[in-house]
Amino acid sequence: MNKIYLVSTGEYSDYDVLGAFSTEKKAEDFCSTFHSDRPDIREYVLDKFDDIIEACRDKKVFCVEMALVDGAVKRVKEETGELWATQMVLENKVVIANAFIIARVFANDEKHAVKIVAERRTQVVVKMNTDG
Repeated sequence: MNKIYLVSTGEYSDYDVLGAFSTEKKAEDFCSTFHSDRPDIREYVLDKFDDIIEACRDKKVFCVEMALVDGAVKRVKEETGELWATQMVLENKVVIANAFIIARVFANDEKHAVKIVAERRTQVVVKMNTDG
């Protein structure tokens, strides 16, 4: 598993990547040599999503809102092409709000998306019941 270490500074419109390094030590050496204030060092795995890209190549991104209590589907919406939605799928984020589970998934179609979110809903409900 190859990794890269990015050294950055600033926020939002002031954000800047100062360098990319093959080891954390090289990134730290750069920081200690050239910067008195400590820039941010972040580790990233290269080609992390290769398997996911292949598995999801012909799939679409769907957002499904489903009632936690009975699994009734409130809304299904395709969000293919929305980078932020794709990122939420890759991070496997699920939102619980107003007694609904809201999840974004890669799926073949709406029916497939509902099936995937129903399985996640079951996991969430079980966890909620065991955690108290």
